[in-house]
Formats: sequence, structure tokens, C-alpha cells
Amino acid sequence: GDTTLYGYWTSVAIVGDYKVTEYYMQADGTYDGGTVAKSDTHALGEWTYTPDATKPGGYTLNETKSELTKIITTTETAEFKVYYDLSSGSKVTKVAKVNGVETTEADVGNTIDYYITVSNVGGLDLTDLTLTDTFNRADLHFDESATGAYTVTKTEDANEWTITIPSLTVAEGSITIHATYEVVDTDSGRTLRNT
Repeated sequence: GDTTLYGYWTSVAIVGDYKVTEYYMQADGTYDGGTVAKSDTHALGEWTYTPDATKPGGYTLNETKSELTKIITTTETAEFKVYYDLSSGSKVTKVAKVNGVETTEADVGNTIDYYITVSNVGGLDLTDLTLTDTFNRADLHFDESATGAYTVTKTEDANEWTITIPSLTVAEGSITIHATYEVVDTDSGRTLRNT
């Protein structure tokens, strides 16, 4: 007799493998060796992966360097490379002290200690920092005993000093520059400006 055959068709999505490797910037500006953050499958064809824009620790996505668009195939694992950068930043604070006490006033004969603190507030090591310090008196004296930590150069015919800091790493955190001025008779009743 006749035989009736029944067939069943099932729909199976064809997918390919992919992985996401994340690279994190180090304090010296280089990247680590990369860590596989995700492995999965995706439909075949061109696909753009969307990573997190930021990561804990002050990291921000570097879209230019990252490789976010790949072709998904069945023959090899597509690798998306995601690079995260650290931001750089510095902060400068200055205080004036007389006899160890922060103040805005001084008497004749007092020595004013000026403390300029430069802090690395980002995630990258900083190099070749330059500050300009102005004072409306010519005889401001900088302590340069911290050999190599910074240099001070006075601009001729101007009460202006250029402070150069060759490097300030994240690990170091901050550096404090010390300058002094002795208040003299001719300063009486006048304003000393140090900016």
C-alpha cells in the first residue's frame, strides 16, 4: 500500500562566536595586557558592540582606539577590543602662614611662609608641570632643597617666578613648594600680593 511520510522542520538560528577583551590604561599611559570580559554568540553578519561608557576607578571609554564593529562568522571567534582611558588632572592650592598659623596679616619683622601644594588628582602620571608665581616684592625666597623635585627661575626685571616640576606621579600624590618673605618697614600698611 501507499506510505505517507511526515516531515518536521525546525528553525535553527545560525550564530557565530565572539568575545570582548577590555584593556585598561595604566598610570604611565600604557595599557594592560587585556582581560576577556565576555564571551557569547551572535547572529552572523556585521555587528557593532556597545560597551559601557565608563568603568569604576575613573575610566572612560576610548571610542577612537576601541574596535567595536566586527563581522560575525561561523569560522572564527570575532574579538571586540575595548580600551578604557584614565583622565589626568592637577590641583594647586596656596596658603600663607606666620609662626605656623595660616593668616592673611603679618607684622613688620614677621617671616611669611608660603606653601604651594600641587596635587595629582587624575589617574595618570604627570610630567613637565609649569607654574607661575607672582609677588609684588622682589625678595621672595624659595626653598629648593628638594633636589630634583622642582626648579625655580626668576624672570628678570619682573617679580615673577617660574616653577617647573619634572614629574608628579599618581603614587607620589602631591608636592609642596615652600617660599618665604620677611616683612620689612616699608611694607607697613601695604598689601603683599602673592598669586
